[in-house]
Amino acid sequence: MAQGVRGGGGRWTVDAVAAVTAATIAALVAGLAALLTWWSGKATREQAAHLAQTEEKRSRELTGRDQWWSRFTWAIEMITSDSGSKQDVGLAVLVRLLDAPWASRADNEIALAISTMMTTPEPPERTNDV
Repeated sequence: MAQGVRGGGGRWTVDAVAAVTAATIAALVAGLAALLTWWSGKATREQAAHLAQTEEKRSRELTGRDQWWSRFTWAIEMITSDSGSKQDVGLAVLVRLLDAPWASRADNEIALAISTMMTTPEPPERTNDV
């Protein structure tokens, strides 16, 4: 016969106490596992959202950079044109490209050098006449 444990006015067997204890421990472990799974999932979702945001920003920057380069090469083509009006338009676009957020410092230096070169009058040619 199983040995009894007294509690709550009734008689509990050792097997019943062990079963209740095991069930309580199992419920606590399951609750802890659920909590850890939720926490891990939340961290994963936050990281995925951050990565998506970073990728979107990088994509916008690359698109902007690509558009800047297209405009830059177009402006250079206009500046080197034989038409004075096309040169003026190309120079105006080139100067505006200096303010673009996607232009690097080196890009701006190149654009500035070209615009300076195109707006600085050429010195008269030297002749060997004395």
